[in-house]
Amino acid sequence: MLALALGACSSSDKGSGDVQVVDTTDTGATGDTDTSDTDTDADTDSDTDADSDSDTDTDADTDSDTDADSDADTDTAPTTTPGGACGMAIPANATVVPRQQALSIPGTGGAAWVCRNGTANVSGATNQIFVEANGSAVISGNGNAIYARSGADMAVFSDNNTLYIEGGVNLLDEGANNTIVTCDPMNFDISVAPSPGCN
Repeated sequence: MLALALGACSSSDKGSGDVQVVDTTDTGATGDTDTSDTDTDADTDSDTDADSDSDTDTDADTDSDTDADSDADTDTAPTTTPGGACGMAIPANATVVPRQQALSIPGTGGAAWVCRNGTANVSGATNQIFVEANGSAVISGNGNAIYARSGADMAVFSDNNTLYIEGGVNLLDEGANNTIVTCDPMNFDISVAPSPGCN
C-alpha cells in the first residue's frame, strides 16, 4: 500500500509537487524474514545439544561394562595354612628315587621318596611324595600329597593337590585349587622306610 506525501508548494514552484513513496509492504516482509531466520537457528542448536548428550551416555555405559569384566577375570591365590611342626612317616612300600636319577610315578595310591639331586615325575593321582633337600618333584597328576624339605624344588601343573612345605622350598604352582601347608620344621620318620633309602 502506497502513501503519498505531497510537499508544500512555494510561490516560485506553483503547479508542481514533490512526491515521496513509502513502501510499507517491504517493511513488513523484512520483519517476517528475520523472525523465520531466528527460528531456524534455534532448532539447529537444539538438535546439536541432543546429539551430544546421547554420545556421552553411550561412553559411560561402555566404561562400566569393561570394569565389571576386568574384576570378574581376577585370579585367586592358593590356600595357605600354617601347620607348625610336621612329622611324616615314609611308608615301607615307597619307591626310592636315587640321587642323580629321575623316575616316573604313573600309578595311583602309592608313595615315592625322592633323594638329594633325584627327580620324580608324578603323573599319577592320590600318591604320597616325600622330597628331600635338593631333590625335585614335577607333579602333573591330581590329588597328590607332597611333602618337601627346605631346599627342595617343586613344580606343580595339576589340581587339587596338598603341598606340605618347609621354609626354603622352591615352589612353582601353576595348578588350580591346590592347598599349601607350611611346616616348620618338616621331619621325615624313616623308621619303616625302605633300606637303604636315601642314606
